[in-house]
Amino acid sequence: MVKHHNIAEWHGKDLVDRDGRKIGKLEDVYVDVETDEPMFGTVKEGLFARHLTFVPLHGLTIGPDNLQVAVSKDQVEDAPNIDMH
Repeated sequence: MVKHHNIAEWHGKDLVDRDGRKIGKLEDVYVDVETDEPMFGTVKEGLFARHLTFVPLHGLTIGPDNLQVAVSKDQVEDAPNIDMH
């Protein structure tokens, strides 16, 4: 279970993978409505064909300067995404 105070403060923080490689800036957080726990976050990816990619937040570590997820950057790049129009 992630110990969090105010998920709204996470918006715009750097999201890094388990090895410390930057994934991007956190856009939105999707919360389980029954447990109130953060489940997924989204980051913007792509230079020309911009899209939001879902990142699992299970095992999240909240640091002073970033949020570290338990998956690799490569896994995030292969994750489901939504085209931005």
